[in-house]
Amino acid sequence: MSLKNDPLDVSHRTLVAQQRWSTCLGCHDYHGNHARQVQKKLAEAYDVEAIRSYLADGPDPYARAKRHLAREKP
Repeated sequence: MSLKNDPLDVSHRTLVAQQRWSTCLGCHDYHGNHARQVQKKLAEAYDVEAIRSYLADGPDPYARAKRHLAREKP
């Protein structure tokens, strides 16, 4: 994975080559619905435990503001 203008201080190519898959969600919001600025330094990525907690219905580490609100079922 090589990005033409990679914004991260450690290239995505390096992270993939090192198989550091746990770093992905530290910056990337899987659903892409959080209104926020993406980190540009790997050291600023969210901790793996914070992500695990979030995925287990814990606090949201990404951002409180959402781009789209969830639809309520009738």
